[in-house]
Amino acid sequence: MAVKKGAGQKATGKKVVYDYGTGRRKSAVARVFLKKGTGKVRVNDRELTAYFPGYTDWAEQMLMPLKLLEVLDQFDVVSTVKGGGMTGQAGALRLGVARALDAYELRLMGLTMADVRAQKDAEHNALQDEAAGEAGDAAGKTGQTVAERPWHIALRAAGFLTRDARVVQRKLVGLVKARKAKQFSKR
Repeated sequence: MAVKKGAGQKATGKKVVYDYGTGRRKSAVARVFLKKGTGKVRVNDRELTAYFPGYTDWAEQMLMPLKLLEVLDQFDVVSTVKGGGMTGQAGALRLGVARALDAYELRLMGLTMADVRAQKDAEHNALQDEAAGEAGDAAGKTGQTVAERPWHIALRAAGFLTRDARVVQRKLVGLVKARKAKQFSKR
């Protein structure tokens, strides 16, 4: 969660609460800020259609997490993206939007990532204890369980919370490109 002072703060004097997500794809990095709104999407201070001109899959790719959860017209998205090309930037924006939606869901439930990690550790320890033959209920020991997170489950199942680790392979010494070698001559 990030608190930004922006145009919305001047008139009302209230703090505008943004949920934040960072996305990366290839060599592109996107910072995505999400807030309740009417569905406006801005990338690098431009409208989405101006940043990705014409009918392209890039704009659609960025909006996929919002469309999956059917909340496209409920959030305003403000993002900055740099590095890479259009495909890398669109993928980075998609991951950033998905992570920001996940952070929004956590904030609504009053949880933090530390709570989620502690619960997962407790479940893991319970499974290890059970495998070792020790009796005992791990959930009873911690006293708190993390509630179901339907948005997280849907985003994870669609693969929107997974970072695509593929990057361009570097050029190696003695080769023309990363894998291309000079033509072999037998004699």
